[in-house]
Amino acid sequence: MRFKQAGNKKDIVALVVKSREATLTISQGCPVLADPNGTNDGLAVIAPESSAAARTDFFFGFATTDIAPGNFGEVQVFGFCTFARLLVVSRAATSIVWASYVDVSLGDFLVINTLSVD
Repeated sequence: MRFKQAGNKKDIVALVVKSREATLTISQGCPVLADPNGTNDGLAVIAPESSAAARTDFFFGFATTDIAPGNFGEVQVFGFCTFARLLVVSRAATSIVWASYVDVSLGDFLVINTLSVD
């Protein structure tokens, strides 16, 4: 665990994790999900697109660097993340229906998108 304190500036907490991806490199800024598998001492993480609706993975943090499959890396778990990747969607006019985002409404919180890839 690494604590970075810079007075009243950007304080962060970063943890060492292990990628459980088989072929996918987790890119810097990618949200990662904890993957409790009972063999990696709680350090295992996966990218959102590797998760499934039936699983119990939960948001863990953001990768601070690229993490190759099966390798160790760092994940920022606390503090303001300046390199977080977000998918922003919009439409041409407010009268156009959100065909693929029917359940999204004003005020909904950010959620992990398990369908989009890097």
